[in-house]
Amino acid sequence: TDSYGEHFVATDLVRSTWSAAIQHAAPVSALLVRALQRCDPRDDTRLSRVLVDLLGPVPADGDLWVRATRERPGTQIELIGAELLAAGPDGSPRPVARASGWRLQTLDTAAVAQASVEPLRPLSQARGRDMKKDWERNYVHSLDWRWLTTPLNQGPGESWIRPEVDLVKGETMSPLERLFAVADDANGIGAICIGATIGATCALGCANDMKLSPLPISKALPRVMELDDSDRSASDDTTEERSPT
Repeated sequence: TDSYGEHFVATDLVRSTWSAAIQHAAPVSALLVRALQRCDPRDDTRLSRVLVDLLGPVPADGDLWVRATRERPGTQIELIGAELLAAGPDGSPRPVARASGWRLQTLDTAAVAQASVEPLRPLSQARGRDMKKDWERNYVHSLDWRWLTTPLNQGPGESWIRPEVDLVKGETMSPLERLFAVADDANGIGAICIGATIGATCALGCANDMKLSPLPISKALPRVMELDDSDRSASDDTTEERSPT
């Protein structure tokens, strides 16, 4: 951490399918959500609505910083904001993505709990497509993506997706981080009314009519975002291979 915020460097697993020079929106969103959750945390609250704005291409190379603030304090409701910074044309850090999240005090809602849609068919009925073979090492290589419907068909699409990598090296991802690490994939599942079951154990409504179900976390995970540590030894800096741990 320095004056700009928490300092990160990215690995190849953040690289977009559109261009290797920029990051896919999913790890960017997940890293911002991580900051929202860690900003003045309270055990009696949870994030309810999160909005992520990309202000431009997020570079896949170079230094990154993340910082978060409590913009609107309160007893029952708070607004938390987070920024991701990267070097601009003049070399100075500037915001490249922002997130805001409303944090609400939790209540027991068991009496009114309901499921608006039926659960997806079991994971055993889903089929992988081995998309990794079609791409150089990038964001696609960070996913376990299994299909219940034909990809990009003309009706609703259904998939099981989970991240196979750490968001930050050595950290266990929270359920909400796991959700945002794959939520941006929904537009690639179906052509009309998109549905997805995400490997995260939480209940959250979001764009593209996503449904959430638990999916086990892999035990051996390479990293997507590496937390920069100025005290690392020189040998620890040689991490370009980024193989699974």
